[in-house]
Amino acid sequence: MMPIAGHTTEVTVTRSLEQITKLLAKAKVRAIQTTYNVNGEPDGLTFAIGTEWGERTYALPIRASGVRATLRRDNVAPRYQTAEHANRVAWRIAHDWLRAQLALIDAGMVTLPEVLFPYLVLDYDDTEPITAFQQYAGRQAQLEGTP
Repeated sequence: MMPIAGHTTEVTVTRSLEQITKLLAKAKVRAIQTTYNVNGEPDGLTFAIGTEWGERTYALPIRASGVRATLRRDNVAPRYQTAEHANRVAWRIAHDWLRAQLALIDAGMVTLPEVLFPYLVLDYDDTEPITAFQQYAGRQAQLEGTP
């Protein structure tokens, strides 16, 4: 099994976040907000951008804990299994994914709302955004009777 993409990255979270911000600015976002975990580390971002239905907000989660679990599962070198490194990898993957999605949009292959729909913010729970996917998943769980 091959390790996840970018598992050896040395690009800092700060640098990936700067590059993501530049990509979004080029895509003409109207606002960008970085969210932070209890340790003060960036763990997600929301942005507002105009669509054919008006301005919409999207929330991109950065789940470094999932990346770390995957790095451990893939049995990569121990130096690549730290929480700090998993955070770098998670942000780099998010950068690469966003860059690819924006290229598809720029090429006219898809629209922004089409690609980012799962991350569309539909509501808030206190201050946490609830995305279209989270709402859908919650409804599916209710229908199936799972918690």
